[in-house]
Amino acid sequence: MLIVFELHVRPDFDEAQLLDAEAREELSARVLTRREALAAGLPLPAPGREGEVRYLPVNARHRAWVERAIDGCPSVAAFDVHDVGG
Repeated sequence: MLIVFELHVRPDFDEAQLLDAEAREELSARVLTRREALAAGLPLPAPGREGEVRYLPVNARHRAWVERAIDGCPSVAAFDVHDVGG
């Protein structure tokens, strides 16, 4: 099952603050812009908030781990989670 984290980020957002290279490889995860996410075929709703948004698709089994990483990332102001199936 695939889920997508919708990350509402601050202007100073750096993907490396959220997931280091080892975590990205282990999770097979990559932070995407909305354009990249839509081009990859992810069925995304309109963003829930205004501002800069990034998307992080991951296997649903990693949800708790990714939520902890997001909570520890100062450049993520808020997030939502979308179940996109798969």
